[in-house]
Amino acid sequence: MVTSGELQLQTGRKDAILNALIIAEVWSKFTRNYDKYEKFAAYRTIPTFQAYLLIDQYTMQVEQYYKTAHKQ
Repeated sequence: MVTSGELQLQTGRKDAILNALIIAEVWSKFTRNYDKYEKFAAYRTIPTFQAYLLIDQYTMQVEQYYKTAHKQ
């Protein structure tokens, strides 16, 4: 994970970062769908979020997704 500035954590949590710019996940056959759909949907709610990398641990494959526009 790459963050912007000083680390900002969600109130009351130590595992929820609010200022992530880039997040990379190494997926397995068990986590692939969760990482690609559910986690990705949650990450897109982070205002500073810009890019997501999904790395397959079994093959030489990386998927990359970039934010292209801000919703207003």
